[in-house]
Amino acid sequence: MIESLLVLVGQKTVTPFIFWGLLFMVIIGSIIIWVVGTLIFFLPASVVAGVIWLLTGNPNYTGAAFLLIAILSIIKK
Repeated sequence: MIESLLVLVGQKTVTPFIFWGLLFMVIIGSIIIWVVGTLIFFLPASVVAGVIWLLTGNPNYTGAAFLLIAILSIIKK
C-alpha cells in the first residue's frame, strides 16, 4: 500500500503529500508576493487619498483622488 503512494522526483522518492504540500506553498507564496507588490504599487494613491480625507473629510473627493493617482500610476508604468 505505502509503495503505491510513493512518487519518484528526480533521484529521491517522496510521498504525494510532500509534493502537493510544496506545490501548495509555492502557489500561496506567489499570491502573497503579488498582493504585497500591488499594495506597494498603490501606496502613493493611498497616501494622497489619506491626505485628502484628512483635509476635506469627503469620501467622494477621497475616492476621486485615489482613482486619479492610481490611473496615473498605471499609465506611467
